[in-house]
Amino acid sequence: MSQDKRSANRYTRRVLRRVLLLEDDVIVRRAVSRALRERGYRVVARATVEAAKAAVRRGDINGHPFTFAILDLEVGDELGTEVAQAVPAGTEIVFFTGTTDAKLLAAARRYGRVVRKDQPLELLTGVPLAS
Repeated sequence: MSQDKRSANRYTRRVLRRVLLLEDDVIVRRAVSRALRERGYRVVARATVEAAKAAVRRGDINGHPFTFAILDLEVGDELGTEVAQAVPAGTEIVFFTGTTDAKLLAAARRYGRVVRKDQPLELLTGVPLAS
């Protein structure tokens, strides 16, 4: 295989392993980021809705979209669904939340899967190892 093809393959794999994480709790953000990095993903972690939307708009790295997004549903006075609306179609979205508000949960389910924060191991269910 030529050097150019190897470089292109390495670049493609790196781009395809990107995750957007929106979480305002620094401890949770660090723990989830670490778990995803251990699975081989490059994590772009943001603490605010506006910062996460900005990351989506610019693709954060070289303008490439995220493989999937893990979004806190309630971020201060804002909602992670605002970020979900900005994510390109086809991007898998998982909401990681502690809310019990039925309306908020129903709104989140329109965009993707919902995982409760009291069941953190379910967050990585369906998240393949990046190769």
